Amino acid sequence: MADKIAAPRFFDIDGKPIKDVFGWMALMENPAYQQIQLFENDRLCISTVWLGLDLNPGTRPRIFETMIHVDSKYNSTWRWHTLEEAIDGHAALVECYQQTSVIFSSAMAAGVAAAVYEKHRRGNG
Repeated sequence: MADKIAAPRFFDIDGKPIKDVFGWMALMENPAYQQIQLFENDRLCISTVWLGLDLNPGTRPRIFETMIHVDSKYNSTWRWHTLEEAIDGHAALVECYQQTSVIFSSAMAAGVAAAVYEKHRRGNG
């Protein structure tokens, strides 16, 4: 017997389920809806977007994503559960860069993201 593949789940920016892929696609057509926050300078880009797609069904959905590019090369990706967590995560990563003025290592970004996850897990976000 073949294993059933779980269908992807779609969520709006507030975390409410979207009925089907067509509803999700309609929201994806709006770049202003997708882009949550963006920080750029001559070497670094930190971009946080709404994905609206649960890539790991069966777990708490992470429907937002922050990607870091250094010198136009991929550095790291972080996914967030809620809009608030995504905004806090983005701000923490930007602040870390601005305070240290060093280009991110994946380990540095991981420490910042872990602190944001923990803050929200404890309900302090």
